[in-house]
Amino acid sequence: MSTPKNSMSISLTGDEKLNTAVSLFVRDHVTEAYPLFQELAKAGNPRALYFLGEYYRKGWAGLPVDENLGFQYHHEGAEKGEVLCQLNLAYEEENIQEDIVQAVIPKVFPLAQAGDVVAQHELGDALTNLEHLNDVSLCHLNVAKEAEYWLEKAAKAGYWRAMDDLANSYWGERNIEKNLNKAVQWNKVLAQMQGDHVSDAVESLGLLYEALGDYDKKFQQSAKWAAEGYGWPMYYVAECYQDGKGVTENQDKAIEWYQKAYECHGEVAGPAAFVLGCMYGNQGNMEKAFAWYSKGAAEGLDWCMCSLANCYRDGEGVSQDLEKAMEWYQKTYDCHGTVAGDAANQIGRLYYLDGNYEEAFGWQCKGVEEGCMDAMYNLAGLYRDGEGVGKDYDKAIEWYEKVYRLQGEMAGLAANMIGMIYCDEQDDAEKAFDWALKGAEEGFDAAMSNLGGMYRRGHGVKKNLDKAIEWYQKAYELHGDDAGFAAYQLAGIYSDEENVVKKWEWTEKSAQEGYDEAMLDIGLRYDGDDELSEDLDQAMEWYQKAYAQHGSVAGDAAILIAMIYERKDQEEKAFEWYSKGAEEGNENAMYFLAQSYEYGAGVQANREKAIEWYQKVVDCHGDEEEEAKEHLQALLKEIEEGEQ
Repeated sequence: MSTPKNSMSISLTGDEKLNTAVSLFVRDHVTEAYPLFQELAKAGNPRALYFLGEYYRKGWAGLPVDENLGFQYHHEGAEKGEVLCQLNLAYEEENIQEDIVQAVIPKVFPLAQAGDVVAQHELGDALTNLEHLNDVSLCHLNVAKEAEYWLEKAAKAGYWRAMDDLANSYWGERNIEKNLNKAVQWNKVLAQMQGDHVSDAVESLGLLYEALGDYDKKFQQSAKWAAEGYGWPMYYVAECYQDGKGVTENQDKAIEWYQKAYECHGEVAGPAAFVLGCMYGNQGNMEKAFAWYSKGAAEGLDWCMCSLANCYRDGEGVSQDLEKAMEWYQKTYDCHGTVAGDAANQIGRLYYLDGNYEEAFGWQCKGVEEGCMDAMYNLAGLYRDGEGVGKDYDKAIEWYEKVYRLQGEMAGLAANMIGMIYCDEQDDAEKAFDWALKGAEEGFDAAMSNLGGMYRRGHGVKKNLDKAIEWYQKAYELHGDDAGFAAYQLAGIYSDEENVVKKWEWTEKSAQEGYDEAMLDIGLRYDGDDELSEDLDQAMEWYQKAYAQHGSVAGDAAILIAMIYERKDQEEKAFEWYSKGAEEGNENAMYFLAQSYEYGAGVQANREKAIEWYQKVVDCHGDEEEEAKEHLQALLKEIEEGEQ
């Protein structure tokens, strides 16, 4: 094992070395104490073995975290009778082995009572994980109060670990009563010690002032420690400037301080680079955003890696490169951090778009293992559609239900999908209604529209037009993706009731929300399809708006535009719009395009092109199939006769 730099070398007796090492360690001169503990541990000193175990378990003094080696030292110390080593073996497994803690704690009490501050800390820390004590002589004690008492006693004696654990306990995550002001107090004491863990203490102070809502203190204290060169306080100063909390908002200052935090190149560098990337991205400067995500990724931050992958995927700030995107998503996933599931989900999506459904399924499963809600939702979709796995509606429902139960932002969407499966695939109208209701109650507009449709048709519930109108209106009032559809359905209800005024009122509202069918209807109205006077310019405008949506009626809109041009004897423009309609896959537009080529209307006659488009009409197997066949046969006959 190597000795950290700047270690001290002192000629002392064994006991003197141990006392010196412990004194240094207690006062948070952890790195300086390490070589003394190392020398004593080699000589078999039990207490030194305890400390060496802690060094490797925590990664102190620049050592790599090595749990196995740390517990190896604890086992060796435990065999030599070191009670603190015996106690820490309870933490060797993933879950605390309470039976070991209960068995060893009675041995730790006498050490603590004799004034051993290290034992006092270990006792207090162990007690924070318990609800009661089994030992007959100790079972009467209030465990939480005892934990607080021993941690506080060691902290008041100047032991940095006790200060740190006591402060953390006051966050309310253990059995000690939450008290953020006391957490502030002990972190301030720890910071003032100016030891190896001052950086951790000042980092915690910023978070505590944030939690307390004391932004003035957050800014003032962070500015003080930032001036001393500590990275996290620099980050907090930047946050204050960015959010305008504790100081006047100043985005330039925020960028300046985030850059300073990044330049510290410690744990704060990655997060600082990430925020800088986000800030530049929000400003529309994707080149700078990409540059900062790259810097953060180089610091090992998975959030930056994932953002870098997004840039490559979308071609933002860099040329689109799906292979690079995949590479960075893979690196993000390999970190197994908080965005590993998102990265796996994105890899799955890329494979899906490439048509590799088996790989897509595998990666969505990995995303699910990492707890990604989007991956759960996408996995359900793969089961629903039988892509990459056998079609299984029960499995699809199972995964959609898991998403719903998480009660996140996708709960309503998942509930709606369950309702659609029951409606479209399992013919269970009542369950379809129940799940649509759940989705609507989660605020999902499409579920509200589906609920409106069920009340309108009496599907899964007694027909009730008032309820239908109520739910369609709720969907519309959200002004989301389904607003136009909901408004159009309301127009349909009022049309059925022959309420012309309300029909067109809601049709116009639907069109304003970008719903193409409503736009087409308004165009038809101006085209002489209603009581309005014919206004071809207005009709043309609305048809063009409908076409511009490139939705289900784009082809119809293109045909209607072409017909207006025909009425105006502008055959070339008519041909242009028939072509556009055909490109949208509209069978009628293909038929008219074929006729244009056959008869030379708006374009030079071209028998080969006419045959090509008539064949496409035939292949559609729609209403124009028979007529297209007749034209096709006639043209082919002409060619055959011409060759004879």
